[in-house]
This record gives sequence, structure tokens and C-alpha cells, in this order.
Amino acid sequence: MNLLLAAFDNGRMNGWATFSLPNNHDGYHSGEVPEEQFWDYLETLKLPMSQGTRVIVLGEKFKYRHDQPTDFGAVENIGVLKAWCRLNKVECKIEMTRAETMFFWSDARLKEYKLYRPGKPHANDATRLLLYYIYFVLHLEELRR
Repeated sequence: MNLLLAAFDNGRMNGWATFSLPNNHDGYHSGEVPEEQFWDYLETLKLPMSQGTRVIVLGEKFKYRHDQPTDFGAVENIGVLKAWCRLNKVECKIEMTRAETMFFWSDARLKEYKLYRPGKPHANDATRLLLYYIYFVLHLEELRR
């Protein structure tokens, strides 16, 4: 089975992280894309889909915090992500919270696994989401390294 997991940390700057099975030791990939280019980035997921790869999109639930200033760019781009998934019939899981992913996947742990990207906080958050899903939802041992 070919599988591509694509995780997103949505905001005005969108973090992304991916992992593919089978894994040919090319590992995890991550980066950031501004909201103006987010749809175009999502469109790049169509290539592996056209080659028979199953794509699962992961996202973080938005949680409004009344005690902090709120940038609703995250909400807008979660909507973009959901719309793209619906239009392209892609499985979309907007389930995890920031607290869940940050609890285990700290910056120190990302650095230990050599997955930390200095100066790319949104890419790091997307990587946390991806790793949380791999470890605590799928429980796939072969994906752990």
C-alpha cells in the first residue's frame, strides 16, 4: 500500500510535514507556505494521488482562547484545507489539538530525532501533528524512525 500522510499547521503562514509509505529512507519532509500559496501547495498532493497513493490530510483543531489575541487566519485556512479535501475526495482528519501534540513532541524531542527546523515554527508544529498521528493514532512501529 502506498500512503502519504500530510499534516498542516494552519495560519497566515501554513506549516506542512509529510511522510510516505513505503519509506525508501527518505524520511520526513517539512516546510512553510504563505496563505496566498496554500491552495497551490495542496494541489501538489494530486501527483501522488494520480499514481495510486492514498493521501490522508491531518490538521489541528482551532481552539478559541479568549485570553489571547486571535488571528483568524488559521480558521480561514482550515476551511481551505477542508474544502480542498472535499473537492478531491481526500480523507481529512482535523482532530488533534495543539496541547495534545505539544505535550509529547517538544522542541527538545524534535531535536533529538533531528526533525527540528530552526526558524520554521509552523513546520515544526506540522511535524508534531504528523508524529502524534503516527505514534498515538496509527501505532505504526515501522514509521518511528
